[in-house]
Amino acid sequence: MSLRALRHFVVVAEELHMHRAAERLHIAQPALSQQIKQLEQRLGVVLFSRANRRLTLTAAGEAFLHKTRLALEMADQAVLDAQRTARGEQGRLHLGYVSSAMYDSKLPGLLRRLRADWPGIELSLVQGDVQMLYEALLDLRLDIAIIRAPLASPPDALVVRPFVREKLCLALYQQHPLAGVGALNLASLRTDNWISLDDPQGTGLEQVFMDACRVAGFTPQVAQRINDVYLDD
Repeated sequence: MSLRALRHFVVVAEELHMHRAAERLHIAQPALSQQIKQLEQRLGVVLFSRANRRLTLTAAGEAFLHKTRLALEMADQAVLDAQRTARGEQGRLHLGYVSSAMYDSKLPGLLRRLRADWPGIELSLVQGDVQMLYEALLDLRLDIAIIRAPLASPPDALVVRPFVREKLCLALYQQHPLAGVGALNLASLRTDNWISLDDPQGTGLEQVFMDACRVAGFTPQVAQRINDVYLDD
């Protein structure tokens, strides 16, 4: 039983006149009459009464018409859903992010705009560290992730693009001898103990920090590692 046959049945039920229905469908009347007979044979019921050269729906026809309209509406909606999903206009988007990504206004603003412009997209947000998000991308559990650069040797399956660029800041305790200096040379802090982010090796802000120290000519003495950064005013 094809959707085409069901659509033809609905038109005949609406017109209750085989000739007008055939004209509306742009097909020959005998072919349409034969199609309705085949549909009745397939269902094992009489859909139309043909008494006195007039077409009327039987009780079975009325019941079938109601459900057929619902089925055709669902079929049409299924086609639209598939097309919209293929165009990226609806569906579920699994987005991962490191917590510090929310400190910048760009990501929250982008999420608000996405919800406003694409209401058919359901957002699934996952917060995690760089390693967890990286593995989730490779396992296809995430569609996109906002992580800290750099990303060590990403595979060809991943497309990496810059999202936002931020300046790094140096934080010193108030009693530090260089706390009041306006501009600092990183090498002047070579003997200090450091607090560093605990990122996976070769990935994230820790690697940026290590690379900067290496350029300055020293390896930092890391006294404490932390998982995230939060500054409370």
